[in-house]
Amino acid sequence: SNSSCPGRDGGIVRIGDFVVLGFGRGGVARVPAGRVVELRARHYVAHENGRRGRQRQHGRQVGIVVVVVTAAAAAAAEDEEEEEEVEEIVEATPEPPKPPIGLTPKKAAVADLLIKSHKTLPWRLSKTLDNCDLEDAAVPYCDKKALRITTTMKASLATLEAFLSDASQLRKYDPTLDFFEVLPPAPAADDPDGTTVVYSSYKRATRLIAPRDFCVESAMIRLHDEEAKASGLGSNGQVVFISASRNSKRKPDQKGYTRGLLHMYGFICVASAFDAAPITVYNIMCVDPMGSIPAWLVDAAQAESCKKLAKIRSLVEERHRVNPAKPVAVAVPPPEPPVVRTQKRTKPTKAKSAEAAAADAAKAPQESAPAANEEAKAASPGGTSVTTEDEDDFHSCVDEDEYMAERQEMRNFHEEEVARICANLTKTHVGAAWSAAKMVEGCKVQSASVDGVAVKAQRISTEFKCSLEQFKSIVSSTRTTYLIDPTVETVEVLQSPPFGTVIYTSYRSGSRLLSSRDFCTLTATKVLSNDEGAALGLYTKGINSSSFVVSSVNSTDMPECNGYVRGQVIAFGFIVVATPPDARRVRVFHIACVDPKGNIPAKLIDAAVAETCKKVNRLRELCEEAQAKVDAEARAEAAAAAASNPEDGAAHAAGAPERPVQTAHSVIERPFV
Repeated sequence: SNSSCPGRDGGIVRIGDFVVLGFGRGGVARVPAGRVVELRARHYVAHENGRRGRQRQHGRQVGIVVVVVTAAAAAAAEDEEEEEEVEEIVEATPEPPKPPIGLTPKKAAVADLLIKSHKTLPWRLSKTLDNCDLEDAAVPYCDKKALRITTTMKASLATLEAFLSDASQLRKYDPTLDFFEVLPPAPAADDPDGTTVVYSSYKRATRLIAPRDFCVESAMIRLHDEEAKASGLGSNGQVVFISASRNSKRKPDQKGYTRGLLHMYGFICVASAFDAAPITVYNIMCVDPMGSIPAWLVDAAQAESCKKLAKIRSLVEERHRVNPAKPVAVAVPPPEPPVVRTQKRTKPTKAKSAEAAAADAAKAPQESAPAANEEAKAASPGGTSVTTEDEDDFHSCVDEDEYMAERQEMRNFHEEEVARICANLTKTHVGAAWSAAKMVEGCKVQSASVDGVAVKAQRISTEFKCSLEQFKSIVSSTRTTYLIDPTVETVEVLQSPPFGTVIYTSYRSGSRLLSSRDFCTLTATKVLSNDEGAALGLYTKGINSSSFVVSSVNSTDMPECNGYVRGQVIAFGFIVVATPPDARRVRVFHIACVDPKGNIPAKLIDAAVAETCKKVNRLRELCEEAQAKVDAEARAEAAAAAASNPEDGAAHAAGAPERPVQTAHSVIERPFV
């Protein structure tokens, strides 16, 4: 055993009248008292960065003169030396160290990709939602795009830092979070300097998608004016707060979850001071969910990220208004107690009497008799049997109330997506500065410039002699596309998410000088009520009308195909207005803002407008022919009914109102004339 002190390798131990000198790696010298000896020892000086790895140490030989004394003198000297050491240690012990503020080496590694992406990627503005600008950029290390969402918060950096450090706030802005855990600190050998490893799992977005989980290493960094300027994130005395995360492999993959890969995620926030408002917030991310994810769900997740940041903004501003925070040390949220999860949740069971179960089995088809017999065998002695219903409708949640709340939340999301896609067309129809109309092929044609788009939007207006339901039935069929456009090669439905349809369409070129074109679109339809249409400006409020909108926007589900130039759809679709809602004459507006890409002569663009008018006329012929056929069938049915019931025929002759006539697509609530 050694009694070592700082700066010396070895110690002094007394055994009887001898003194044992311990030094080096177990070297021991037994020397009689009173003799003077000189020892050669290697004194190690740590590298300036403080690490103790032997590959980073520098050694030098030093001569140490030792006077060997008697045991009593050695004991007295040793006691005095230990007292001095204790006093020195007590005096030198500092206060508990605060978390590093600047870019320490480990924090810099966590935030490196986030900072570089913010400064160097070619960001392109994609859309604006909830006062948040959504930008995207391609990255070389992943086939997924990086996203940057920018907004302004009326709060301080200190308030935002305190909010992001509070684990109890997570579910307030991310209801899909299922489980959250701060993993224990790394071993001392890892030399942690303020980073935290977090595991989180998330509820599935739809029944077709497996739930995801992530394990990430996170760091929070505050850069003062000089540090912010040196990093290129701030200027003119600005300060910066960074919350960054990167992928970690600390927690192994969990059964029942698909482990996502987080290349980077975090916030870069800039302000004039840590306690000053407002602040500019950049939410930057590049996440690969792994597995098979439909493109429409990826697009929906982008919109959801904007809503999440908007919710964070609302919570932070409210927190700042109630209790403005001052800059504080980064707090690591305490770990939550472990929870027990089930991979599949079944609907709450319902107890039935044995007689009731047998009666239900008797009503079922003959094929279900074996199952009914097994259920009867499983009946408990108390006369009840436990049955479950629609187990496939329930997955990985806790109870039926939570499940129904999730279903309602998903329905609300689908309705919002349909409204967003349709609004893309209605805003162009109502808000664009349309030119004076000119007649082409019997249709009114107008054009208008669209902000941020090089091509002009075209609007073709005409009337169809059919009902709103009849138009909806014809235009919703993919067969119609082939009938009205002879240049169509392929119409393929790729996916059918609850809020629309992803369609791939290819067209053959009519000229040797032009390449063939193809498009991939997400299409949604919606029938607007009288109030909804009036609110969008489609007709005057108070007039009994109804409208139908079919709108298409660009989609990325289908990769570009060889031999085709992929066009871009900015806005495309139909707005159909019926006044009153059951009218047999409707106003039809066809709006198209499509960038065909490539080089196309202006005269071909003019020819394309005329060809589009011909397509609208062909569509009108299809709708009117179908309406005439339905009307003829309805009249024949009415005549046959009148012939079989003379009383109804007499009542009709006397002027009594006709009964509603059932058509192939709807119930027409007004009599035929």
